Amino acid sequence: MRKKIKTVFEKISRWNFNRKLALMIALLLVVSNLGILSFTSASAVRSLRIKSSQFAQAQLSTINQTLEAEIKNIVSNMESIAYNEAVQNYISYEENTEKNSLMNVNSVYQMLSDMVARSSLVDYVSIISMEKDSVLYAGEVWTRSDFKEQIMEAYESAVHGAEKNIRYDVMQKVFYPEEKVLNFFMPMNEKYDVRPDHPVAVLVVGVGENNLKKYLETSEDSIFMNVYLENAEGAELLSPESSGKRVKPEIRPEGSRGTVEKDHVLYMYQKLDDWAWYTISSIETDTLYRETRNTVFFLVAMIGMMCVGGIFLARSICRWMYRPMEEISMRMKEIAKGNLSTRIEKTYSGEDFQQLTKGFNSMAHHIQELMEQVRTEQHELEQSKLNALQSQIKPHFLYNILECIHWQALSQGNREVSRMVKALANYYRLCLSQGKDVITLGQELAHTKYYLIIQNIRYDNIVQEEVHVAQELEDILIPKMTLQPLVENSIYHGLKVQTGRKGIIRIEAFEKEDCCVVRVTDNGAGMSEEQCEMLNQTISKLESDKGYGLRNVHKRIEILFGKGYGLHYSLREEGGVIVDITLPRLDKTRNGDYSCTGL
Repeated sequence: MRKKIKTVFEKISRWNFNRKLALMIALLLVVSNLGILSFTSASAVRSLRIKSSQFAQAQLSTINQTLEAEIKNIVSNMESIAYNEAVQNYISYEENTEKNSLMNVNSVYQMLSDMVARSSLVDYVSIISMEKDSVLYAGEVWTRSDFKEQIMEAYESAVHGAEKNIRYDVMQKVFYPEEKVLNFFMPMNEKYDVRPDHPVAVLVVGVGENNLKKYLETSEDSIFMNVYLENAEGAELLSPESSGKRVKPEIRPEGSRGTVEKDHVLYMYQKLDDWAWYTISSIETDTLYRETRNTVFFLVAMIGMMCVGGIFLARSICRWMYRPMEEISMRMKEIAKGNLSTRIEKTYSGEDFQQLTKGFNSMAHHIQELMEQVRTEQHELEQSKLNALQSQIKPHFLYNILECIHWQALSQGNREVSRMVKALANYYRLCLSQGKDVITLGQELAHTKYYLIIQNIRYDNIVQEEVHVAQELEDILIPKMTLQPLVENSIYHGLKVQTGRKGIIRIEAFEKEDCCVVRVTDNGAGMSEEQCEMLNQTISKLESDKGYGLRNVHKRIEILFGKGYGLHYSLREEGGVIVDITLPRLDKTRNGDYSCTGL
């Protein structure tokens, strides 16, 4: 049986939202109809009793929370007073001592008065000395001289509350015997005496009966109920009747909360956990049911008729309302399968469904366009950038002619021309690099070496080259034509501008974390700090009219390896410029294609 029920629920869980909603409404209507028609008026009354008791319990919970908060506030204030230095001096020293001066006594009295003023529950606060005749008192008007005696008598019979050092007792008021008062006691030791059984004074706070009743009264728009306050032993702390006509409910609370019906009276109780006290409310059942019986019978008849018609109406409405969503759901499935050409052709009434239809068709159209652009235009864009960055030199013919000139010059004994032509031939051979866009650092250094040979012949050894690259770093990958533009820039803008001076270009490489840094340093004219900062800020800007400009070198590295790699300029303290080329730590053994066509 359980397996069949599980199978039914699994089947229902696979239904669409329309069918689930119709089933849920139908079940709710049927169950409500059967429930109402199955029970008699007594059943309905009992149901109302539960609802009313829940509401009453909520009222009682509110009373409890408010009362607990107020009592906690009282206890907190008592502790603040008891451990105050002025109070400690007051109970520990004689009245005529310097530490217990009139100013100190006034300060303690002011604290007691402030506590009475702040709390609407407190009638009086007093510090009573056990070893002296002194009594410090603040609160309602003092009318009798035996206050200390009666309070101390109550203290002796007081019981411990939730707080270990707090006791409480209920007694007739000293000054107004027709009322009761709930006293809270806190024994206090001398300033440096920590023995719990040697108190020298008692701090007492009196919570008046009339003040406490205000917290136990219910509001006019809620269920009227009488509220009692008892401790765990059943001792009455407060009842709603006057002092001469107190009636204690004949029930024994068990647990933290509960409900008991006795003699047509509904009793509810809840426990104040911190003090093991109970608030008990009593409500006459006729008060709950009197105005609801006729209404219950009328509702039974009306709901029975409405339920039958409601099932059919709900089914039709759900089907009609869900139709546009069903269409959108089907088309979304098509989109998920990759059919981006699907569209919703049918037009539905209703502004929201029309907007959904229009938005879906617009979304599908834009997605289709974007996907096509991503597949075509984006690749073309990156390809065009690389083509603009790296000019496609086809030096086969020129390389062969240069080789012929080299051998012709060598045969005629012109070694200077032969050396220059041979360097130019090797330069263009490395430019070709078998069609590769990424070569090893060793190959790039050789390419730069031949370029410097040509420039030194051309400009009478204008520059001296220093290369400090470890052999294991010569295999890292670097975009072709990276060093040559930097060296050329150093010659034409750093060294050549200084007439008659010969410069040094130093190339070195080192590892830095997971990267490799190739550093090009010159001792040329350099640039200003503003020019250097501006160059670093605009280094990623593409120079579309140049093939091997500095920014284009940086942009090629970014496109090939990603953001975070490329050029960074800084100034040399001795003069000149430092260019750091940050590259990933990849060598020629890595599988992958970094050619232009591979992007």
